[in-house]
Amino acid sequence: MIDLVSTNTDDVQTQRCAHLLASVISHAIMDAGSPMSDNEKRKHQALGEALTALKWIFDKKTPFEVYAQLIGINPDAIREALLSKVMLRRTGDPAMFSDTTRRNLQARYRWTYGG
Repeated sequence: MIDLVSTNTDDVQTQRCAHLLASVISHAIMDAGSPMSDNEKRKHQALGEALTALKWIFDKKTPFEVYAQLIGINPDAIREALLSKVMLRRTGDPAMFSDTTRRNLQARYRWTYGG
């Protein structure tokens, strides 16, 4: 499982900053995997906010890289997990993102990056 808030600190301000950065990353993932419009499905092309979020996550040298590192996560590990067939998580942990969200994100990734 990807733990989007991995901080081992008692400093309240650091924890709050980590939560903020994790929220930004989580929001981008949700946008990239949002329900597809009929236009997107027809054209097999990511559009609008979903495309912007997808590029923010997968293009190198975006703030995503820094944000992930600041909260102690390897950005490539997040990318790999989002593109994997099965989202790995510890037994009993709730899914952070639905399978539908991940499938939408993966389809948009294929359309945009050909992967």
